[in-house]
Amino acid sequence: MNLTRRAIAGTALLLGGLLTEGAANACAWEMLDSVRFTTNRGYDAPYDVVALISPYRERRELRGHSETAVRHEPDGGVDGGVTSPTPADSEFEKLRALYRAGRYLDAVKGVHDLLAQSPNSALAARAHRLSAIALYRLAVGAEWRGVATGDARAVGYLESAVLALVSARRFDTAGVLRRDLAHWQCGTLARLGRVSDALFACYEALRPDQDGTYDPGVLPSLRAVWALARLADEKALQARLEAPNVDPRLLAEYITHTVYARKKAAVLAKVFLSFVKRWASDRRVEVRPWVRLRLADLHHRAARYSDAEAAATRALTALNDAFPKSSMNGLSDLRLAVSRARAHALFVRGAARLHLRERSAAVADLEAYLATARPLEHEREARQGLAVLYEKAGRLFAAIEEYEALGYEADVGFLVDFVMKPSEIARYLAQRPNHKQRAKLRFSMGMHFARAGKFKEAEAAFRDAVPHLVDADDRARAEKAVSTYRELAALSPAKETDASLYAVGAFYYHQRRRIFWNPLLWPNGATTTVYSYAFFEDNPEDSRDHDRIRHYFERTNPLWRARESFLKLVKRFPKSELVPKALYSAATATLLLTTFSSYWRYRAACAGFARQARDLYQRVREEFPKHALAADAREWEEFAGKLPRSDRPRHCR
Repeated sequence: MNLTRRAIAGTALLLGGLLTEGAANACAWEMLDSVRFTTNRGYDAPYDVVALISPYRERRELRGHSETAVRHEPDGGVDGGVTSPTPADSEFEKLRALYRAGRYLDAVKGVHDLLAQSPNSALAARAHRLSAIALYRLAVGAEWRGVATGDARAVGYLESAVLALVSARRFDTAGVLRRDLAHWQCGTLARLGRVSDALFACYEALRPDQDGTYDPGVLPSLRAVWALARLADEKALQARLEAPNVDPRLLAEYITHTVYARKKAAVLAKVFLSFVKRWASDRRVEVRPWVRLRLADLHHRAARYSDAEAAATRALTALNDAFPKSSMNGLSDLRLAVSRARAHALFVRGAARLHLRERSAAVADLEAYLATARPLEHEREARQGLAVLYEKAGRLFAAIEEYEALGYEADVGFLVDFVMKPSEIARYLAQRPNHKQRAKLRFSMGMHFARAGKFKEAEAAFRDAVPHLVDADDRARAEKAVSTYRELAALSPAKETDASLYAVGAFYYHQRRRIFWNPLLWPNGATTTVYSYAFFEDNPEDSRDHDRIRHYFERTNPLWRARESFLKLVKRFPKSELVPKALYSAATATLLLTTFSSYWRYRAACAGFARQARDLYQRVREEFPKHALAADAREWEEFAGKLPRSDRPRHCR
């Protein structure tokens, strides 16, 4: 069952009956933090959930204007410690009525008169707050009426609102309105363009009370202000947060909520990470498991994989210490939230280790992540990483299963057609007798045998595969390929002769691109795909990769095989009358290979195919001057000699 915020709120109410209010709220908010993080839905919890989490707090009426950059609570409901009505209370209620009626300027004037009569009244904090909100509404109203944000009248209202909020905070000695006033300062300063001050006020509003409660209503405002931030604003904010007299809990809120609230800009992220590095050694701040987990995620996003691995390891340790299994008996929602957090830490650490080439450790982390109860947010990325790691470790069967789960047909085709041997395919099918692609894999075994010239084994595999192909197009392509191989088998007697070698070479030459590509794995040809997967200019890990790539492309290229057959004839039967035609045909096939594909252009540049073709044409002209092909050979020899010489690639083997 998915863990919803409403379910967490219900658990918090249960905890509220068992624990103190502060402990229940703190535990509930830890749970909410984990859910927001693992579901990647941000931090803007619905207000009904907030009310349920803290059932003893007054549920305020939340209104606002969609046009504003920040969401606010327009009027109080906080009693400010007043225990019995007074004339000042009655006057203040009239001012609130003016505010609710939209008569903001009258409300401001009334507050001024009230404070002039009773400057130190118990209502002073609330009165200043009401004045500030009314001034804010006047400024916003001016903007809505088409007045520019920088208009002197709107700016004047906002500046007056800031002064009123400062006064309200001065009179709020008990701290009853602390969070609310900081929230209003955040929005007002943001509209004035004082972004760093606005951010600081937002974090002040987020700073938890002593009982650990938060106000998630600030988070939409925080995201809106971060969208306005620049590098200078970030640095100014960090300078304020590092001041000796700053409450260290503000540091924790900055780290906790900035990861997902900030504007995603590379420069800002770099500055934030440098600050995080300094902050991590600050012993004044309690580092909660969720904070460590977010730090690990941030390091991973910034490609700082060593830091991500270390932070994720610390997060796992902190989660195990803070939430031992014995402490969660009967708390299924909390247990699930902690399990999701552990899973995410495993994913981050596994992904970081993959980049750090710590392969066995990465496999263990990613396998543990996938073993967690679904749904998993990063399941696809984890499978991708595991497939690559399995392939590197030679665990081809496991790699194929991951690629199949991902729907990566090209990757499966690459392993089956390029990496695996027929014996490995047979062993794979023996372990999975009901595999849905069994016919296609058996046909691929036949392709391997046909390329090696083992036509009897190929025929047996084809007979077992083709009738069981479900797709009509696949069956048609397979039957066409089988007929081609049967024709080739008829031209390949057990004892080779000069005539059979020439016939086989001619057969290969005229096939060009149509032979030896697996039509079921690569219906549109495989040159580009296999080349991009296997090309060794990017330094494969050992020389066996080079040999395997070379062998694969030579076995699947008809022009190369035609060239081999013609040159074999010349070597084994030097007195045959077919030698001049074989030399000429081998030269032509070599020349065509120089433009066959990306891989063969690379090979041609490394081995000098144009020069080889010229030398073969020269042999026809010099050794058989009276042959009918001698004149053509001279022309092609000159053509090959004039071809521009390409630079020899740096990674030639």
